[in-house]
Amino acid sequence: MPVSSPAYYRERAYQILEKREHSVYELYCKLVQRGCPVSVADNLVEQLQSDGLLSDVRFGVMFVRSKLRQGWSSKRVEFELQKKHHISGETWLQVLEKYSEEYPEDSFDSDIERAERIVQRRWHSANDSEKLFRYLVNRGFSVSCAKQVLQPYRHIADLAQE
Repeated sequence: MPVSSPAYYRERAYQILEKREHSVYELYCKLVQRGCPVSVADNLVEQLQSDGLLSDVRFGVMFVRSKLRQGWSSKRVEFELQKKHHISGETWLQVLEKYSEEYPEDSFDSDIERAERIVQRRWHSANDSEKLFRYLVNRGFSVSCAKQVLQPYRHIADLAQE
């Protein structure tokens, strides 16, 4: 099969999708980076979507679940999907709806609740307050959220310093 044939790039797309879900934009970029002509990549991505093998909503649900379990804030998840994967607007709303249907026990709860669970898991000593603050902010939680969640632990840190 010649390298420039559409069948070759279709096979490459299957190999890419075999490993994990991809967003439409992500797969398109990978194909073009591997030398696929733009017109072939456009047609291929469109065909894969109509065949049900490529879906931004399915990718988005997988991405949201993965990142929330890694301790990311909801704002950071949304930001990453918009900037890196070009998933926003109506598709983002579909992702949220599908996520809540598929994982009702793992709801898209508030950042405060998620941050509290992270602190409860990671709190070991009074010295952890500053580390946890940085950790939460680096995961996309707001400064006010991190301060609010760590407030009860600051008392413990103050007692340890006395």
